[in-house]
Amino acid sequence: MTLHDGAYEGEPYVAGSAGHPAVRLIESMTASGELDGGPGGEVVALFAATSGGSGERIHLAVFQLRDAKLVNVATADVGDRVKLRRLSVEGGTVVLDVVQTGPGEAMCCGTQLARKTY
Repeated sequence: MTLHDGAYEGEPYVAGSAGHPAVRLIESMTASGELDGGPGGEVVALFAATSGGSGERIHLAVFQLRDAKLVNVATADVGDRVKLRRLSVEGGTVVLDVVQTGPGEAMCCGTQLARKTY
């Protein structure tokens, strides 16, 4: 899919319904640095994806500049309804601090602090 102005909105799953795929770039959560040891650095961005329900899946994507274009070289699922706190590139590793759902918590209201590394 291609984002325009940081967003993508797909067609409804069923004609006339409100449910449709949507993705948006989380502009406040980007980082850059060296991840693969090759020439040039990488850019890391986070995206929120919904399908019309109450969930919002967060995805982390890594981009490289190739032939004057940003190319997606890796993508990872971060989780559903994860609250983002901090994103950085440290020593060749992507570090993401989040608040997520812990054991016994409702999906809406996670309180568990977590550090995810990629």
